[in-house]
Amino acid sequence: MKKDHNKPFYSDVDDTLLMWGFDRDPKYWDQVICIEAHNNFYDIHMKEYLVPNEKNIQELINHSNDGWEIIVWSAAGKEWAEAAVKALKLEPYVDDIKCKPVKFLDDLKASEFMSEDKRIYHKFDGVQDPKTIARFRKRLDSLKQK
Repeated sequence: MKKDHNKPFYSDVDDTLLMWGFDRDPKYWDQVICIEAHNNFYDIHMKEYLVPNEKNIQELINHSNDGWEIIVWSAAGKEWAEAAVKALKLEPYVDDIKCKPVKFLDDLKASEFMSEDKRIYHKFDGVQDPKTIARFRKRLDSLKQK
């Protein structure tokens, strides 16, 4: 199917396609996958055990099948997003992979062109381990300081 590049659909990786903090719950052990990547910008190696959010993955696939251009991004970097796409076997559906934007240049505020009604998110059924989430957020914050 030919993709319409005037219809971009962006998807985040962490806590959207892959959920943090569920690998310790035996209920999810059969779903856990390992993602491993080296982040060239921060020069760190990442290896994490995460659980796919199947509802959000299916949303991405549905949009791809409907002709949307699919762009996957992550605040943890392009390499991490690439590893996630590969581990989830989403290559046939994804058109581009990027680092999540930190800043942008536009005459409009983000809220003016990306209103809440355009946000799609399917909540994951489970309770995240707060220590794992805090560890991930702390790591990302420390990397952004550099």
